[in-house]
Amino acid sequence: MISAGAAPWLFCGGSLVGAWFTYNALRPYHRAARRSVASFFAGWLTTELALHHFVWQLLLTAVFVWAGALAAWPGIVGLAITLASWAGLAQCYRVARGAEAVVEQALCDGLGRSYREEIFPEVREKFAPAIDWRQILLPLPVWHPGVERVRNVVYNRVDEKALALDVYRPRAEMSGCPTLLQIHGGAWILGSKNEQGIP
Repeated sequence: MISAGAAPWLFCGGSLVGAWFTYNALRPYHRAARRSVASFFAGWLTTELALHHFVWQLLLTAVFVWAGALAAWPGIVGLAITLASWAGLAQCYRVARGAEAVVEQALCDGLGRSYREEIFPEVREKFAPAIDWRQILLPLPVWHPGVERVRNVVYNRVDEKALALDVYRPRAEMSGCPTLLQIHGGAWILGSKNEQGIP
């Protein structure tokens, strides 16, 4: 149980932590290597899971308000910080949602304005513009029951080293489907196709 005297100070401190995540997502640190790695991972999780950050901040805010955090000035300051953090999280979410328009324009530019007409009707229905709440509620793990993964298909050998890739394809038999190459992060020197860049 949170004491009434401690609630405003704890809420203010918790608000600063939440605001740091939001600020870092909007303005990541990039100068010193170690700090920039921590900044990257914290910002990555905040921008990718902006709604989740909002929910945990909202729940903690409700608990602290219920515990009397707004009875003293540190709690009021904490609430102002939290509201500013929420505005920043909303900006992260808006930017992420804007990617849909960018991808749509790229598809139209590359495949033509009528590219959707070429997609099988049963597949086209799956691309109806709507928010997939299931994916928002359970963002991880990232697999789909309709997708099969064929692991470690060797495509070349260099100095006796097998270069392999994974192929993701529909479980249902299909033909005439496009091929998309997804290169995971890692600056070509680290990373793993098992966790990064999974379609």
